[in-house]
Amino acid sequence: MLQRLVGSFCRIPGVISSTLLDANGLYLVGVVSSNEIAPSLDGVKDTMGRAQMIASEHDLGRFDQLWFENNQSNTLLSHISSGYSLIIKCDSTPNLGLLRHEIERAKPVFAQLI
Repeated sequence: MLQRLVGSFCRIPGVISSTLLDANGLYLVGVVSSNEIAPSLDGVKDTMGRAQMIASEHDLGRFDQLWFENNQSNTLLSHISSGYSLIIKCDSTPNLGLLRHEIERAKPVFAQLI
């Protein structure tokens, strides 16, 4: 069930891969669209920890998502539940609103499964 939930993000136009990491930053489940290479997950836990620290230090509220953009692709890091993180790699023109909506819609299901 968890594999299908993570894989459901690959049905969104522009999504190349989706990966779920546990609270320690270790790989749990990942799905990659055909003919694509999975993204490197090195440093994800540290990056998300630093983003939360910056948000806290500057009274920006709760850290929820972090986007990295370049000319060839975009990567989204999102807190899901209990320290688990979802990483979604997209092409250069993702529908950010749809992705955010689908992640928020899936969070209660992730909470039940993890």
